[in-house]
Amino acid sequence: MKLKSAAIRLSLIIGILLLAGNIQAGQKNFVDLAAMPDVSFGLWSVGDGSQARTSLVCAASSNYNNQFDDPPPAKTPPAVHLPYNFRAIARATAGSFILYLDGDTANTGNATIQVSMSHRDIKEGTGYEILTESVYDSHAHDGQFKNCNNGDNSELLVSITSVELERSRAGLFTARMRANIQGGTDGVTTSKNKNFAVSISIANIVKVSALNNIVLGAWSGVGNITQEETFCVYSNNAAAAYNVTISSVYQDAGGNFFLKNAAQTESIPYTLQFIDSAVLMGGTVVSTAPIAGTGNNTMLNCGGADNAKLTVTINQPDLQISRTDNYDDTLILLVAPI
Repeated sequence: MKLKSAAIRLSLIIGILLLAGNIQAGQKNFVDLAAMPDVSFGLWSVGDGSQARTSLVCAASSNYNNQFDDPPPAKTPPAVHLPYNFRAIARATAGSFILYLDGDTANTGNATIQVSMSHRDIKEGTGYEILTESVYDSHAHDGQFKNCNNGDNSELLVSITSVELERSRAGLFTARMRANIQGGTDGVTTSKNKNFAVSISIANIVKVSALNNIVLGAWSGVGNITQEETFCVYSNNAAAAYNVTISSVYQDAGGNFFLKNAAQTESIPYTLQFIDSAVLMGGTVVSTAPIAGTGNNTMLNCGGADNAKLTVTINQPDLQISRTDNYDDTLILLVAPI
């Protein structure tokens, strides 16, 4: 009988412990950030301007792990939202949010793109706060119950300026990021890190700058007239390669160039040469075919150092038989990436 009585008493003690555990199971310091969607900007081309994309997720911070609607059911203690803070983390480079050409984290310069990140809680209706990499935002937001039954609340804004995009090399830029929150009853309980990717593709870009009018002046009556004009060609592909096709208002079907007077009754033939150097002389005689060149793929303005040149030459015999007047032509440069 003593053994049987002991067995009954032991069973009662276990039952009480389980009951006590069930009473407390509903209350918990619950902090969770839902899976972060990838942020893709797609293909960017010149003229598209600065870019921004948002990502909306559930940030839960509460004293219960149950899934509630607002208002929550009667509980002891009452089920309440708790504050949370958000942070974004760069997996490759501490201190900055950077995208890398072809995902290669060894890339530097214009084989990288700097992005900025900001955060807000849309249910609060407050503005975005710019994020510092790996640092929680300073504004404590209103967390939700598990799974955010009343709608997602945490919004991440990823932005890239047009200046960054214009100077970048052609190709796909990507980076892996992380995000998490801290909050809960103690204010410092953290959720698990949630991975997400940010990506953008940059189309081929070419730009001509520092190209000025070519002033030939007045002919002295002796010798040829020769004038040069140097300028910058930027091409953002890996080899900085491009083709340039040069035409003019008065160019004929055979590719020959002419200056004409205002009445277009008189003309003077001239030779046009192009070279992808601001130092070397001469170059390819321009006709109707495109000419291949190598430009600069690191800075839009070539760092202030010109890398291409046009040379206009009018021979003395053609000048000698021309009538006194003012003559001009308009050149049109069409540059395309290779």
